[in-house]
Amino acid sequence: MNSDTREKQDRSLRVLLVEDDPEDMTIFRRYAQCSTNYCFQVDHADMPDMMESFLSQHDYDLVFLDQRLGGAITGLELLKQIKPAWPDIPVIVLTGTGDQKIAVEMMKSGATDYLTKDTFNSEILDRAVRYALEQHRSNLRRKQAEEGLRESESRFREMAELLPTIIWEMDTGLRITYTNNLGLQTLGYTQEEFDAGINGIDLLHPDDKEAVTRHIEQVVKGVDIGPMEYRMLRKDGSEIFTLVHAALIHKGGRITGFRVSVSDITEQKRLQRQLHQSQKMEAIATLAGGVAHEFNNALSAITGYTGLLETEFPDNGKIMGYTKPMKGSARRMARLTSQLLAYARGGRYNPRPMSLSEFVEGTLPLIRHTLAPAIRVETDLP
Repeated sequence: MNSDTREKQDRSLRVLLVEDDPEDMTIFRRYAQCSTNYCFQVDHADMPDMMESFLSQHDYDLVFLDQRLGGAITGLELLKQIKPAWPDIPVIVLTGTGDQKIAVEMMKSGATDYLTKDTFNSEILDRAVRYALEQHRSNLRRKQAEEGLRESESRFREMAELLPTIIWEMDTGLRITYTNNLGLQTLGYTQEEFDAGINGIDLLHPDDKEAVTRHIEQVVKGVDIGPMEYRMLRKDGSEIFTLVHAALIHKGGRITGFRVSVSDITEQKRLQRQLHQSQKMEAIATLAGGVAHEFNNALSAITGYTGLLETEFPDNGKIMGYTKPMKGSARRMARLTSQLLAYARGGRYNPRPMSLSEFVEGTLPLIRHTLAPAIRVETDLP
């Protein structure tokens, strides 16, 4: 066996010829045997039932289908039966001189090529087979790529549903083309509303739209601006705080959209506000404690000197008239400072009833002395 014969056998093909004319079948076999590029194993079917039987039992590399079959069924009708059931088998149509229009119609229905019988020979056969196989391989690569893309998109969708963040895909016009379920739940929209078309800008708080537009321009220029904080509005109008990170989507060397992750940080912001308020109150409590200590020092001096006056001038009614309200005011201030200290130390308060009348009467001497003689103060207490 020479090298050409071995190479030809390495390119062996099993083909099915669907032809009801014995003479055309013989001619086809003769040209197939004369091929210099392929080693053909030809099975012949002259009826539709036989064709289906062959296709069901064997794996064929090619099908040659006569356009004009005798009987009630045409080649075009047979082709429409073959392609749905065996979509990956290339079909080459064999047609007469006047049947080219029908052959073109068959190609629109899924045929790979067509050959006219009056110009048919082994060279044309080899050329048509080579073209059909190349088209078949190209289609397989395209289908594999499409299947790979579908699997990749499916994995992306599954992962997006597991993430604790909102995931969006947006076109260059910022219309949201995909959202995970968390995006629906967080913003309060339905999938149908997103499918109808929602622009991401419309979900933003009005005061943040200008900043987002500016940041998008930076992202398009390739600037990594990192996560940015924006306010968004839910469908019911309520406001949420979000942390947003966007990346470009490239297809065919051009920008086709954005992939966006959105984290709801509303609860985090609330806790931050609480912490800030707690820190402010702690600072105020520290200040209150310092003030209370200073007041106590001053009140101790007032109380001490008042006692000295009462000791040195026990018979002086005028001095005694001054010291009594001074001591009462000092006691009240002492109670106030004790409350400030309790607040500073985080203590509890024990409110109890007091007489407002007694409080007013205790302060009247000082008020009368301050306002007299221009103003006279009178009271009518219960």
